[in-house]
Amino acid sequence: MEQYNATSFFDAMFLTPPYPSSLEVMIFAVLQNQINKEGCSATSGYVGASADYWGQVAQLADSYPNIRLIYEIAFNASQGYLGTYGLTCFDTLVQSFAPYPSVYGIGVEGEYTGPAVNLTSGEMQVAMADVTAAGKLFVSYYVPAAIIPQGGYDIAHTNFPAQGDQLSSLQKADNYTIGLSSGYYDGFAFPSTFTCPIGPNDVANGDLTNEPQGYNQCVVTTELSTALTLPGYERQFLELVPGFSSSGEFVGSSGMVTNQLWDNPVLRSWVWTDPGYAGNFTLSL
Repeated sequence: MEQYNATSFFDAMFLTPPYPSSLEVMIFAVLQNQINKEGCSATSGYVGASADYWGQVAQLADSYPNIRLIYEIAFNASQGYLGTYGLTCFDTLVQSFAPYPSVYGIGVEGEYTGPAVNLTSGEMQVAMADVTAAGKLFVSYYVPAAIIPQGGYDIAHTNFPAQGDQLSSLQKADNYTIGLSSGYYDGFAFPSTFTCPIGPNDVANGDLTNEPQGYNQCVVTTELSTALTLPGYERQFLELVPGFSSSGEFVGSSGMVTNQLWDNPVLRSWVWTDPGYAGNFTLSL
């Protein structure tokens, strides 16, 4: 599979139908640098590569006022305020992304930072102060609402349409929610075998081989129509996470041979041609 440089990724993601205007990115560079013992300067290892790549994407996005990027950073919460791979390294990336107007929000990637064990409300407050001082909203992912500081936000998450997360999870929200991410990064047969209407418990809940999971046109329609029933402030961001195709590679909207489903022209056309989409969601162009 070919690799996307920043320009080919940006053009395929934002400048082809359905012209989405938002992107939520989870950045694990700090944890990888720790594994490799590479320190945490803005030019070191994976941290440097992430700052460069996602900085290039942001620089391109700056020319399109409708595009809003959210970068969520995982770090070693056990290193807290002082450790090299704790909030010190979080700040390195915050400062790298601060100059770009298209970077709308920066926050904590909580699933791998480990909120259930290590992340504290004090650390979240320090992280938020760092982000707000950089002129960005503090928007996190997979962080318990109990430790999100006042004035911070989150992107709620559901695995729907996969792994047992059922239809009702498309309405998942808490007091801090401004969006929803749906799906996760794994291999799925494409297209899936869902038929509309999707019942409340139709997603695979054990037999992942024979029960439906993954994206098809019915799932896209269900996600869009459900979002439109909810308060606008809860669904400022609707992030579809279709994963990658386990059914083989295809020629993407980028023109590259790939298995990355965000680049699949058929899936993208389902969003673009859905009657509930273009008139209700902000587009990049």
